Amino acid sequence: MAWLNQKKEQNSKSDALQAQKDFEDACFSKDDSRKMKAKRITIALRCRAVIDKTFVEGAEVYKKYSVDKLEAIWEQKPVPSIPKAPTFQKIKSINGEVTGYIPKKFASQIYEIAGNYQTKEISIETAIRKTQFIADEISKNLHLEESFKTLNFLRDELKISNTEVKKNHT
Repeated sequence: MAWLNQKKEQNSKSDALQAQKDFEDACFSKDDSRKMKAKRITIALRCRAVIDKTFVEGAEVYKKYSVDKLEAIWEQKPVPSIPKAPTFQKIKSINGEVTGYIPKKFASQIYEIAGNYQTKEISIETAIRKTQFIADEISKNLHLEESFKTLNFLRDELKISNTEVKKNHT
């Protein structure tokens, strides 16, 4: 049974390396063919999914981290280290589960934004704006004509809360 787990781990590493290679190829290629444009769009869609998953995960991880940090301070114990963002995420696609990738600097920024949002250090609007800025940067790196939109679940939440505020004021 151990060999089966080892095989899965090797496949996972291989998928991760391929996801990173695909991303880098799409960013650095000078090819402007229809095929490369399609590949860039596919990579962008994966990046959007990775950003969304990283944000959700970051919010959850930072929530736990802030509690653990306060407990450590209260108990005069060493403060836990700051959570590290993953650069790879397993995402669902029409072809089944695939591995998506975004560079470490972007993943770390998204984790931090999510943590700041979760701990109410920044507003929902600021979280959306800052995360969208990262998506715009990735889109630029991928040579896309238009950026992809991220955090649609937060945008929907914002619309609902704005609608409720308007109803309460009329």
